[in-house]
Amino acid sequence: MGKLNLYLFFSISIYFINIALGSKPEDPTYKVGVVEFNRAKGNDENITLEENIVNVGNLLRNYLFPGTPGEDVDIVIFPESVLNTYKNPVFVPNPDEKKILCDKKENNPELLNTLSCWAIIFRKYIVFNLVEKTECTVESQNELNDDRPCGQDGINRYNTNIVFDRNGAIIARYRKVNPYGETLINTTITPDYSTFDTDFGVKFGTAICFDLLFKTPIQELVEKYGVTDIVFPTYWFSELPFLTANQIQQGWSYGNNVNFLAAGGNAPETGTTGTGIFSGKSGALVSKMYNYVSSEMLISAVPKMGRKDGIKINHQGNVLHAPNIIPNKLKGLKMKRDKSVDEFVSKLIEEEGNTTAELCFEDICCEFDVDVKTFRKQDGYEYYYYRMVAFSGTRTHGNGTKTTKYKTCAIIACTDDKNLESCGKIFSDETKQQNYYSFNKIVIDGKFSDSKDVLFTPNSVEQSFRPLPYRAFNFTVEDNDDGKLVKMELKAESADLLTFGIYVLDYKTSNAKQNLPSIFIFSVTIMILCFLKDSEIV
Repeated sequence: MGKLNLYLFFSISIYFINIALGSKPEDPTYKVGVVEFNRAKGNDENITLEENIVNVGNLLRNYLFPGTPGEDVDIVIFPESVLNTYKNPVFVPNPDEKKILCDKKENNPELLNTLSCWAIIFRKYIVFNLVEKTECTVESQNELNDDRPCGQDGINRYNTNIVFDRNGAIIARYRKVNPYGETLINTTITPDYSTFDTDFGVKFGTAICFDLLFKTPIQELVEKYGVTDIVFPTYWFSELPFLTANQIQQGWSYGNNVNFLAAGGNAPETGTTGTGIFSGKSGALVSKMYNYVSSEMLISAVPKMGRKDGIKINHQGNVLHAPNIIPNKLKGLKMKRDKSVDEFVSKLIEEEGNTTAELCFEDICCEFDVDVKTFRKQDGYEYYYYRMVAFSGTRTHGNGTKTTKYKTCAIIACTDDKNLESCGKIFSDETKQQNYYSFNKIVIDGKFSDSKDVLFTPNSVEQSFRPLPYRAFNFTVEDNDDGKLVKMELKAESADLLTFGIYVLDYKTSNAKQNLPSIFIFSVTIMILCFLKDSEIV
């Protein structure tokens, strides 16, 4: 990676000593940059890593040098899985050492050396995600009370966040607890909880991607550790009707009333996108779903929790569009579909006027009061139908080895009026499409008798794959004799809805554990392939 040294030297040679230091502890806000990043592609991991690092440096220079939009940013977050891979992992020092790695004399890994130098150059806290390695022996596993076998190469690999302070020291490390389809990545025997303090008076917690759907560690960072600000690298695969990226990011932030700083990997062809800064019940400060290849930084001032009164909050771009027969549609994104939709109880919304219904599913009951008007139908044009739905149950993710449980009372879009199999799907980009229904009123009251160990969230998404602005809905959670009464109410007319409702993360039965350490599977696979090769079968 010799080019990296030349590039780093060039950056240092043009470094201005008057880089803004940013916020102070007494300031009511701090400033954040979250990065949507498109990683280099290729068969040689070392070449793509080199390209990724150069692209990271270019992006930081373009956004953080004096005179650029982010010169006074305090903290920058990069996405998951955009630097190295399991084939070229790196050792990461214990953050308790507060080790500064921008020093070639120490023989530090060149990747960490470069990242540390970036933090020093720009005088920012920077969060990176990478694949970490640790040596694994029988003795080291015994010390950890971990009876899972080491891989054949004696290495454990982790999906890891690392945090650099303004001096280039690693001050935090988090190893992902809940992997998603990452068969070559290990997990720690006990869950990792990672927090870090900053010189501008904010304590952060950190998690990664699929962690968002589980109690451990991200919900416990809020409930047990009192964290009010989350940094969240992700490589999210958006899924309808409830789990597109910005949709669930805003909902989780709102439900916990915490600041949520999400940096998304960029691969629109797989539905991977979604970056934003969300401030609890104030909604999205800035967010974006990309239908094009891009590496960009979104920047916003963020109110410090507990000090928001009287602060004017600037919301960038997330506005409610006036109802129109022409859909405000974001094309070019692939969407997954939640197959548990087929199990919902539902009722089709009437073509015009008022529709009411009560739908119950096991431990929940949902009351709907909906009023719609319609546009004129155009010959040859398709449009969405809508169903009121209720569900409480378990679903699978990825290859089916991981499950979560959720509850919902919602209205979802369907591509026909026949059955639930068309719900949670979208029309192709080539389909001639119009809006037919426009919602004047939606009131959903959910009665949840089992309300322990759950998170109630507002859930909405439009055809732009953006959630409704926080001013466009009311969401309340109240105690009643039988549990919780939750209300989701539309405050502004909308014709572009794909989903609107109550989404409840039920933590009691969610399970993301792996039966075997994935590095063991990897080692066995290599052994089998070697045997087959020696036997001239392949």
